[in-house]
Amino acid sequence: MKETKFLRAMGEIDDAFLLEAEKAEPRRRATLHSSRRMAALVAALITVLLAVSVSAAYVVTHWDQIFLDRFAPTEAAMRQSEEAVQAVSAISQCGDVTLSVNQTLGDTTSLYLNLEIRLPESIDLRDYAVLDEESGEYYSSIWPEDVQLYYRAASYEELRGLSPEETDAWFGESSYPSGMVSIENYEVDPESNTLHFLVGFFDDSNQITGGDISLVVGSLASENEDGYEMLLTGPFVVSWRAENHGEVYHYALQKDGERVGSATLSGFSLKIHLESSDYEDCEALMDLVKIVYRDGSTARPAGSCSASFTDPPGAIDLSWQFDEILLLEDVETIEIADYICKQN
Repeated sequence: MKETKFLRAMGEIDDAFLLEAEKAEPRRRATLHSSRRMAALVAALITVLLAVSVSAAYVVTHWDQIFLDRFAPTEAAMRQSEEAVQAVSAISQCGDVTLSVNQTLGDTTSLYLNLEIRLPESIDLRDYAVLDEESGEYYSSIWPEDVQLYYRAASYEELRGLSPEETDAWFGESSYPSGMVSIENYEVDPESNTLHFLVGFFDDSNQITGGDISLVVGSLASENEDGYEMLLTGPFVVSWRAENHGEVYHYALQKDGERVGSATLSGFSLKIHLESSDYEDCEALMDLVKIVYRDGSTARPAGSCSASFTDPPGAIDLSWQFDEILLLEDVETIEIADYICKQN
């Protein structure tokens, strides 16, 4: 049986100890603003500024706005993530529901994607609009439910009418990723009757990219004060071949000269696995995890963290999803309590 942690967020996520699914408050979607002012400068300076501007613009055009809003990446982060961005353009007609994924961002450990769900005319998004009083913006109360990622291609006709359990069986146990799923309600387009979500998948086994994958939405439901209203029953599916090649660092964890675990660090996440540990409190161990930078400074990982503890044998798994893209070229090593970390 597979076990998938699930996090649905509509707000910015601070450091948190997440052992089960939880919902954050609706977030104010960040907007990037830019302005240009023409000035009388010497020709050489104009040339330099134009070269920098064109270079930055070239990089930005290759990123979907949903990723720019989510990560607010620096130009250095964009350069680092050049191979992590994949233009997908996957579209799947699932009855009267259309699923689209235009671009993905990630590596073997993490995958973010811009999921668009176009609803049938029988559902009017205006009937499900909720006002965020803080931002003054509207968002939809409709959420995709039973969202899963599988390492195998599939069509709507092959999965049509299957229950979540039957869908799992169709894909087979070898297709199950392990890790957490996050969903952020991004924006609503009433004119096209389309919902936009930022979906993140995080695999503890570090095998997301390099093969066929399928995103499956089990159903669509509206969340209200009385609970859930089921609107559409799937499964709905869209498939493509994942080719996201962001850089990943691997570490062996040792204690008293013996290997006791491993750690994986990428620009998007940090995952730690201890086969056995004297720590019985995951939060206590979290506080002892630091990223050591080449300039000598240290910092705790910034982002949401899920954790699990198995006793016996005292195994611990910690998994961070970063708020911002970490510049790996600035990282010297990682510190995890009194364990010795050796990069593979």
